[in-house]
Amino acid sequence: MGVISNITRSSGTDNKAGISRTIYFALAEDVQTWPTLPSGPATYQDLVKNDGAFAMKTGKQFWKFEATVRRSKLTFESAGERGSKSVINRLEVIRATMDDDIFGFFESHKNDDLIFIVKDHEDNLRVLGTEDLPAKIEEFSGDSGADVSDDKHCKFIVESVGDIARVYTGQTIPLTPAA
Repeated sequence: MGVISNITRSSGTDNKAGISRTIYFALAEDVQTWPTLPSGPATYQDLVKNDGAFAMKTGKQFWKFEATVRRSKLTFESAGERGSKSVINRLEVIRATMDDDIFGFFESHKNDDLIFIVKDHEDNLRVLGTEDLPAKIEEFSGDSGADVSDDKHCKFIVESVGDIARVYTGQTIPLTPAA
């Protein structure tokens, strides 16, 4: 039998929206060891957490992408027919610029298998992509604006499928090349 319990929330509990402006990404092929699913989850929270940490192949690491504050977001929705439900996670990233480094990022990674980690405002690190179902950049665009008061930006949307983006419980994100 699966996990079953009450779901309650105390009055006055914070429910902070949004994600951090720093988004972490890596090529899926650069991961040596992946976090695993919890064995014998006892709570609903356990069902959406990973056990362990990412370990990268020699010389590989996660990288940072700085997004514009209060513009990017993480969403999910169910997909599939009754009795065969799955989830589509979407990370929409907006950066208020149209610089060549962003264009190069799009060109370099538009067809790559990727992993993204985003931090919400309740300090949960959410992972998009798994070893078997990596995340992909599904859309990217830029808008120069027409008037000086218009919004000039680049946007990309990452999708991962399968389960709701799991909480990363590893102590750190590997941001330096692995030895």
